[in-house]
Amino acid sequence: MQEINYIPTLNPIHHQLFGDVELGGNRREYRGIELADTVRIGGVDVPRNLQTTLAKRCEKFGSIEARLDEKPLFLRGRTKGQEADWFGLVTQVFGNMPMYEIDTKLSKMFDGKSVRFMPGKSRAVANYKIADIPRPDQGSVEMFLFVDSGDFGLYGGNGQSALKTGVAIKDGYCLNWTRFAPDMAHKRLIHSTSANVDERVDKLYSFALDVHEAWDKSADVNLTRDEVKNYLGNYKVSAKKVFERVLSGFGDEISAYQLAWDLTKNAQDVADSTRMTLETMAGEVLLGYERIKEAA
Repeated sequence: MQEINYIPTLNPIHHQLFGDVELGGNRREYRGIELADTVRIGGVDVPRNLQTTLAKRCEKFGSIEARLDEKPLFLRGRTKGQEADWFGLVTQVFGNMPMYEIDTKLSKMFDGKSVRFMPGKSRAVANYKIADIPRPDQGSVEMFLFVDSGDFGLYGGNGQSALKTGVAIKDGYCLNWTRFAPDMAHKRLIHSTSANVDERVDKLYSFALDVHEAWDKSADVNLTRDEVKNYLGNYKVSAKKVFERVLSGFGDEISAYQLAWDLTKNAQDVADSTRMTLETMAGEVLLGYERIKEAA
């Protein structure tokens, strides 16, 4: 993951699906639509990871052919060498997510900006500094509002994800990032425009006060080993080795602050997507330790 100070500009490619539908290899059905190892439409293969999306788009029409005859669908992708790398399947009314438009407005509202760039997924998380807050032990950390483009968001999106917003804390001492996501009413920005950015920023400022309060308390809140194991067990296997490393590093109890710090510190040598998950988990530990205790 790279840290830069600008939002890269990327342009997607599109291909309208039309022509004969050919199914090759083992066949299966999803939502009443027949799929297979290979789904080829007009000589173009629909990637396996987009086939269930294709089935959802065709479900009401009864077949792929019927859907394409009535309403068009487009593969959305990027060029990779001499090949097309398709990452999305969208309708003709799909609108690009306005990452650049929102960034332009927020960059004028805040002095400090840091962009975390994940080239493999064409994803950027733009962070806009709002405050310095004390660390529970010593020194201070930086607090930011963030806008996350999601996977392939720098191409305007893949039709499946949305822009997300929240609050992030960067510990300059060890370069840890911790992400805090507000409730669903605040954090998704599907097809939003700059018109509602001011309202969104006001809500995030209010949320940032909650984050600051939780941060201050976190060093004095202890979680037991069983509580931590139960919480970590709710997450995907890709982070399992990190969980095990963190668990092996403490005894019967650990402070919420230390657990969050350990998660983000250990997240720095894993894949970008896993790292983002761990950073969000750390935020949940600091903000939701009461729920973690109740769930154990």
